[in-house]
Amino acid sequence: MATDVYALLYKERESLVRFCARMTGSPDAAEDLAQMTYLEAWRSQQQLRDQTRAHQWLFGIARNMCLRWLRSQQRDRAHILVSANPEQDEEQPELEEQLADDFNLEQDLEQKELIHLLEQALALLPTETRALLIAHYVEERPISEIAGQHSITVPAAFKRLQRSRDAFRQVLTTHLSQELETYMVTSHTFAWQELRLWCPFCGTSHWKAAAPKNALYFTCSRCNPDPNSAIFNTFPQGVKSYARSMTRLLQFINGYYEQRLAQKRAPCVGCGRLTPIVIEPNDHYLYMRCPACHVFQRETVASLSLSLPEARELWKTQQRIHLLPERMIEIDGCIAIVASFESLGTKARLDVILAADTYKILHVIKNYT
Repeated sequence: MATDVYALLYKERESLVRFCARMTGSPDAAEDLAQMTYLEAWRSQQQLRDQTRAHQWLFGIARNMCLRWLRSQQRDRAHILVSANPEQDEEQPELEEQLADDFNLEQDLEQKELIHLLEQALALLPTETRALLIAHYVEERPISEIAGQHSITVPAAFKRLQRSRDAFRQVLTTHLSQELETYMVTSHTFAWQELRLWCPFCGTSHWKAAAPKNALYFTCSRCNPDPNSAIFNTFPQGVKSYARSMTRLLQFINGYYEQRLAQKRAPCVGCGRLTPIVIEPNDHYLYMRCPACHVFQRETVASLSLSLPEARELWKTQQRIHLLPERMIEIDGCIAIVASFESLGTKARLDVILAADTYKILHVIKNYT
């Protein structure tokens, strides 16, 4: 347990200091508050029973440290309303669902994106608003627990969260509008917008996206210097998050080709007509050209490999990965292509082995734990 807590503190140190600085508005106090958080976490490490919630547990301690510091400074106090008879609300699940449905940012953004934006907005929000948003969206506490902590009813806690959410949204759409644009589609335009997502093929440049109405295009200026073409395109169907749109696109590619490669034909995405899948073994890509509606589809060995669940997991957890030079090998008496993605930070690597003549996935080898 001690080793786990020590590793957690070491890993989270920089983000914890930033968190304290934004929570209090005082970079000078942030280092001291982070150190106090370390000491408290070390003393109370036996209370951490679920290692999967270690991040939330640590930042919950930091939040309480920051709130105590703010109160001691007598500025921006959190005025907590106390109810003499806290009530249990039988409609709590409906309240939770209503909150989730109403908070569009939570639906549209990945959890890590939402937390990062919240950290950016903390310095611009009142203390109580910060505390409520962190408790619900970072620490993932249910409304009933938040209500109990503040000695108020569940409906009252729900209303406070609604007000905090509205304040958060206002900050994002005004003071942090440029930051928000790097995470989600806020307007429809053909202009390229640089994103927070790293290109998974080179790992050195960020993705760029263009979002004309009802379409979404992704490219990388390093991997694809042509400004008039894209590496991926998709139809987001109401999904605003760039990361979530990319995830859904890769899931679609994987599901679309997984069984149909063996059949050597697939329904056209434009009209549904069965269309031959043509393999280009020398250039490591496949294509389909529908004779009816003339829709052209093309996927490379690299994109087919990236669409696998294991590759998506590597990209999500490592964030910065790159594609190693593809190589040819002989395996089980067949010529095969090896497409490997490697982390730029930890050297974790994923090897995808595909049959050279059909692009069927033969093996997926995870070289990391």
